[in-house]
Amino acid sequence: MRKKKSINVLSDEIKQSFNWINNNLINKWPAINIEFDNKKKTVLCDNNRFLQKFNNISKNRISGSFKILEKNNTTIIENAKNLVFIQCVGSRDEKHPYCSKVCCTHSIQSAIAAKKLNPDAGIYILYRDIRTYGKRELLYKEARNMGILFFNYKTNNKPVVKANDGYVTVEFEDHILGKKLTVDANILCLASRIEANDNTSLTQAFKVACDSDGWLLEAHQKLRPVDLATDGVFMCGMAHYPKPVDESIAQAKAAASRALTTLTKDSIEVGGIVSKIDPELCSGCMGCIEVCPYGAITFDYERSVAVVNDALCKGCGACAAACVSEAPSLMGFNNEQLYAQIKSAITV
Repeated sequence: MRKKKSINVLSDEIKQSFNWINNNLINKWPAINIEFDNKKKTVLCDNNRFLQKFNNISKNRISGSFKILEKNNTTIIENAKNLVFIQCVGSRDEKHPYCSKVCCTHSIQSAIAAKKLNPDAGIYILYRDIRTYGKRELLYKEARNMGILFFNYKTNNKPVVKANDGYVTVEFEDHILGKKLTVDANILCLASRIEANDNTSLTQAFKVACDSDGWLLEAHQKLRPVDLATDGVFMCGMAHYPKPVDESIAQAKAAASRALTTLTKDSIEVGGIVSKIDPELCSGCMGCIEVCPYGAITFDYERSVAVVNDALCKGCGACAAACVSEAPSLMGFNNEQLYAQIKSAITV
């Protein structure tokens, strides 16, 4: 699960955390770097927790999510003429094809909160696909009724941000009119992607798999949605995939229920297809131990032979394929049976 440092709006924490933000976040998360009179200023966003970094930093220049703004920090929104939200920043592209799922909902919630603070402000949400599914669709309806404008953009025609004195100009194309539009925005909020944490050590320790983006893979999407490939190991929340809190809680309950099904048993039945090693054929080369992905094979130093733990073995057959002595064999798929199949196929 990815851990994100939240940017709080409390004034006494801004000075303490700004050095950390400057040294870590700006180099780590997607951002738009803008030049103002040859002086770099950065507009950075982590799912609507955005930071505007200027040379003369003040507490009113740093704001968190609009929902948690304190009264003395709402000035920047109340005085803004235009607010622009850009969705799918650094997301749903060739390198990161997945959707973060929470961005659309959070952006619309923030836009609604900003509209309530400043009803006269123009609020624009530039999106690729609005994914406020389920009851969240009511948020989208509320935003439209409040006058918040939505504009769709394509990957081959993304919005362009240009710097001006004290504000930014956002250029985008209205796909209905087929014309370029520009908005001078006082506040620019980027909905950036959620990235998976580096779980290499975790996956190696528990012998579980990740997809190409670093999210943990379930054993089966339909039949075992919270189980991992290793028995007795379950997952939930954003270790699996980006999802809102309510879905994470539902998945956590499912994982707890699955764990109970194992803990309440007096004994556990293992699968019938497991590997067996013939000690008379084993040369003690430990080649099977190196290729076993589940750590099911250990070495008996007293007898100098490899031994299979039936409870951990998944019957993948990697050991049987790697051993030149043909000591390991899968129950029901021994070497004699396989040779007979090959011979039969050749003779036909």
